[in-house]
Amino acid sequence: AVDRYCGKAKKAALIDWHTGLGDYGEFTVLQELAPDSEEYRWACAWWAGTLEVDKIYDEGVMPDFIGHVSDGVADQLRDGGAQVVQSVIEMGTFDNDAVIKALLIDRWLRFECKDGNAPEAVALRTKMMEWLSPTLPDWQRAVAEKSQPFYQRTIAGLVNWN
Repeated sequence: AVDRYCGKAKKAALIDWHTGLGDYGEFTVLQELAPDSEEYRWACAWWAGTLEVDKIYDEGVMPDFIGHVSDGVADQLRDGGAQVVQSVIEMGTFDNDAVIKALLIDRWLRFECKDGNAPEAVALRTKMMEWLSPTLPDWQRAVAEKSQPFYQRTIAGLVNWN
């Protein structure tokens, strides 16, 4: 699909939206582009005041992430000659304890659960989803309102990228 829809792109922005980590209803932009790259400079210009550099990267050790779709898409675009400004944006939900519990539930459901329709599994899945994607109107409103400036800044950045 990347080749089909973006195969001729020379410049691309890729935002990988995540939920869970961070303050409730707040966004954090995590950046793993090389700090001396043109893409990193553009990311900083686009998202000034919202950008946090991954501390592990700063120490010269890059985590060995496996299976992130966004990394595969970015690699495919780069292989086709495109420059890619790529970031992960975390939308905070609840405290870290709740998020860790949600991730543990997810792991259990995927690898240990024998019957995904059992009442216990359904209850845990519901709790996990609420911790990672709250149905609370104030959180949903915050996400909708705060995502718009990111999209606007990204589009403006792409338009002005020369």
